[in-house]
Amino acid sequence: MNRVAVPVEDLRGWGEQILQAVQIPAGDAALTMDSLLDAEMSGLESHGVMRLKTYVDRVERGLISPQPNIQIHESGAVARVDGGDGLGQVVMARTLDFCLEQAKTRGL
Repeated sequence: MNRVAVPVEDLRGWGEQILQAVQIPAGDAALTMDSLLDAEMSGLESHGVMRLKTYVDRVERGLISPQPNIQIHESGAVARVDGGDGLGQVVMARTLDFCLEQAKTRGL
């Protein structure tokens, strides 16, 4: 297989444009591309840029929601997350933000 060298910033920009073309908000597209490029540059190609086509296909088929209704239900120190069929990177980031805020307010 022939490989083509593409500057990371070009690839990031193209990927963000592709995701935004299927109604992924700009911030979520940037977050997703950061994750894909991090995996790619770490040698984990199976979790890298090759996932982009699958994500787009799944959004177009209605399997991934481009603007998910992420719901976090808390009960004491436990939280249950419904990712609303969103991209995993987006759901994870919102969940992490919630957990960090909870840790601050609960003194953990």
